[in-house]
Amino acid sequence: MCVTCNNITDDGWVKLINQPFIEIFKNHNTRKLRRFVRYLTGSRDGHVGRCVIDHDWIQLLQQWLSEATKQQISSLPKQLQDFGMKNLATNMEQRIKRIQDEVHLCRNHFL
Repeated sequence: MCVTCNNITDDGWVKLINQPFIEIFKNHNTRKLRRFVRYLTGSRDGHVGRCVIDHDWIQLLQQWLSEATKQQISSLPKQLQDFGMKNLATNMEQRIKRIQDEVHLCRNHFL
């Protein structure tokens, strides 16, 4: 992902990571991941007990990510690991670290 320091300081790292996270989740489209998204978003409507149509769970995830705090985003890798998705957790953890490193570099650049 290519961003400028202005993007990072204006939008914050949480907003910048939303689209890459959506793409990661789309590439790991499994029943377990769809259950995780329902768990994460608190979606207990008519989808429980049956497969969620692909775009339904992606919409749930997009909405959750758009409202998520830094703390919630930072805790995603641990939650994924606890849910049994270690590889996805590692991937997301690495992406969060890279973005946070960029934030740190940008902040030091302006000092």
